[in-house]
Amino acid sequence: MDDRLLHHYERELQFLRDAGGEFAQNYPKIAGRLGVGEEGAPDPSVERLLEGVAFLTARIQLQLETEFSTFSENLLTLVQPETLTPTPSFAVVQLTPDAGEGSLLGGYTLPMDSAMREVSGYSGNAVACEFRTLTPVTLWPVELMVAEHIAAPAALLGVSDIVDAKASSLIRLRLRTCGGQPFCSLALDELSLYLQDCAGAAALYEALLAQSCGVVVRSGDGSGGEVYLDAACMCPDGLLHDALLNDQPSHYTVLKHFFAFPEGYRFVRITGLGPAIKSCRSDSLELLILLHSLKTLPAELSAEAFALFCVPAVNLFPRRCDRVPIEHYAHEYPLIVDRARPQDYQLHQIEAVWGYSATGRALGELRPMYGPLSHAASRVGEYLLRRAPCGRGYHAQAGDVGSQVFISLNVADATEMRHLAVEALCSNGGLPLHMALGKGSTDLVPDAQSPVRAIRLLCGPSRPLPAPAQNLNALRAVHQLSRGYLPLAQADGEAGAQALRDLLALHLPPDHQAGKRWLEGICTLRSEAVARRITGPGPLVFARGLRLELTLDEAAYEGIGAVLFGTMLEAFLARYIALNSFTELRLVSRQRGELMLWRARSGQCPAL
Repeated sequence: MDDRLLHHYERELQFLRDAGGEFAQNYPKIAGRLGVGEEGAPDPSVERLLEGVAFLTARIQLQLETEFSTFSENLLTLVQPETLTPTPSFAVVQLTPDAGEGSLLGGYTLPMDSAMREVSGYSGNAVACEFRTLTPVTLWPVELMVAEHIAAPAALLGVSDIVDAKASSLIRLRLRTCGGQPFCSLALDELSLYLQDCAGAAALYEALLAQSCGVVVRSGDGSGGEVYLDAACMCPDGLLHDALLNDQPSHYTVLKHFFAFPEGYRFVRITGLGPAIKSCRSDSLELLILLHSLKTLPAELSAEAFALFCVPAVNLFPRRCDRVPIEHYAHEYPLIVDRARPQDYQLHQIEAVWGYSATGRALGELRPMYGPLSHAASRVGEYLLRRAPCGRGYHAQAGDVGSQVFISLNVADATEMRHLAVEALCSNGGLPLHMALGKGSTDLVPDAQSPVRAIRLLCGPSRPLPAPAQNLNALRAVHQLSRGYLPLAQADGEAGAQALRDLLALHLPPDHQAGKRWLEGICTLRSEAVARRITGPGPLVFARGLRLELTLDEAAYEGIGAVLFGTMLEAFLARYIALNSFTELRLVSRQRGELMLWRARSGQCPAL
């Protein structure tokens, strides 16, 4: 039930009482026959009649009010569909490779969008939750044996003189192959590390990305030489993986993922390991991550702080919904994923709609109304969607309101079409929160055959978030369509910070208390127009962009860290700024000064 109905009901009832009193004052004889006086309706039956009329007119008022939202929702669905969809459950899963598989020597890559399902029977759920990987992950017969932080300057004496002179401490990671084969037999070029949920995860993330001044790679037994990699070899991974960012349609997805599951951003990738790996003839390898500061790292560091072969996953999968019977006296039809288990599925996004006749003959595909292909001559009709909140089943138990999607049709031959077939992206709503984890040898099993012995959920599943409230969609549509970087281009730091807070608040879920605290931690945002040379083949070319200085109050980012929040914002701004421009972000802590400086990144937002 929409809460706005009560507001309209009370307003209409008050209007009827006020209008009835005014009518009784002007026409007392007629009002007497109607049972209405200046003080209201003394007759309880007349009062009940007024309440019934107020309820009916309140429904009409609500319907009129939602018409503009219906228009704006469908318009925004065409421009930026992910804005109006609910947020499914996220998780970080760790894959344990089967060391006996010979295919691991060349590296086995589990591609993006690989399916894995919950093991049936552990949780008692009738439906097994399904997750899809958001980034590719490559498995190797390698395990992490030792991780330690060495703060003594004497530890740097054994490192070659080519290292950065600013290094004052290091993090030592010792790797070993599972089958005893030398590292030079592996075609390993990069390694992804997930920082597990511990007290020092935020400080460790800052140390690896903001305080690193290079990595020394050497054999574990001391044989061979050392290979030095500069600090550029350390880069964010996970939900900030290049493949995922290139696949994301807009900047909004970066924010949506972060507000729903910030733990999915605690990935760090070490690149450029190929030459050092090829020269290592031992079954052990050491990575010495050099740091120029040791103020923020935890006192004790162990191998449990890192995890190999991890990947972010989302409870989102393609599925064909149950057939929708067409009854031509109805103006809209509910879309139900599975009528046998309606509470275990939530429709996320429509992919395709087909029409069928009574005999099962395919009539063709329906297109979204006003969509880019709606003018095609072969179309059989168009459809509009409406999403309404509803609380039921596991959605209500998990605190997720859930939603029901309705479809309205505009078809060329309404008499012939009798059924609809709908392909959609679906989730299990709040069902992943009831998964039984850690009971067997594995939490999930992959759909395809792969050299994986076990899949464990290291972090999550996160709580799903409902679709944005209907009365906020119109405002959100206006802001989305009027997107531009000019509000952020402020020389006044306070004005720039307020513009950034307003922009981020537009995408923040209403009840996200931690997110509100993060926005309050934005102190200043200063910007300056600069020109930079574009490196690459061809003639000398310069581009104009923005140099941004963001100051944060670290007290507001306890648990995630200011550097993690700044890394997300740097990726967000790159997708927010238009093509043929760039951003150059400098992150400053109000307590400690400069934390990190990113290189200029080209804008990735397409412009008409």
